[in-house]
Amino acid sequence: MTRERGTRRWFHRSTAAPAPDPEPGPETGVAIPEDGGATPPEAPTGVRATIRAVRVTLRPIGRRRLVKAILAIAGIGVFGLVVFGGFGMWWTSQPSFCGRCHVMEKYVDAWDVSTHKDVNCESCHVPTGAFGFLGGKITSLQVVLNFALGHYEDTSFNASVPNSNCLKCHGDVLEGDVETDKIRVRHSEIIGAGAKCMLCHSAVAHGSAVPVGSHTVPEMDTCFKCHDNQVAPLKCNLCHVTPPIATEPESHGSTSTTEPRSD
Repeated sequence: MTRERGTRRWFHRSTAAPAPDPEPGPETGVAIPEDGGATPPEAPTGVRATIRAVRVTLRPIGRRRLVKAILAIAGIGVFGLVVFGGFGMWWTSQPSFCGRCHVMEKYVDAWDVSTHKDVNCESCHVPTGAFGFLGGKITSLQVVLNFALGHYEDTSFNASVPNSNCLKCHGDVLEGDVETDKIRVRHSEIIGAGAKCMLCHSAVAHGSAVPVGSHTVPEMDTCFKCHDNQVAPLKCNLCHVTPPIATEPESHGSTSTTEPRSD
């Protein structure tokens, strides 16, 4: 009996709940914390909380996998940017894009029935080379901005054609005389003197859509702009293959000369 009683006493002693810690206060002699022990520490908020949450979320992934994922996302972004940019460059180079602005419709319609209908707009109106292409795109943004703002009559954008673009296809005109309807023209001398193709051929591809003030075709009035015995000699046999007729054509009357024509 004595042994059993000892065992029971030991069992009760070992399974008894531990005494609770004394409460802080002057009665127990335990110091009270400065914050009173009632307010828990504040959790981080704002940017710090976001950064901490991202770190906790990405921690199981591992640094190597994280770097690979970032590079893959960046590569996809660059690829998408290149594809989107390339498509944008191509689309904005089409005549159908230019024709979306109603002030350009008459020019596109005239081009569509001209001998240049298979020539892209930028082949004529944008300077050659990469820098010329990019410069033309930047300048063209002005037209798009005018369309968006409704400034359809803004003429500050000049759709001129540089000689180099014309000569990409028509370079053979520099090799000798060009004769059409008994009129002989030596383009090498005209261009060599600094003249622009647009001076005589501004209506090419757009015909009557070109405004009167800018509309030029190779006719006598156009020739007289230079052939006035000051800039260039005024001699019929320079251009006319056949001898001049006895009566002066009416088109010649628009220019007066101080000395007789020697033919």
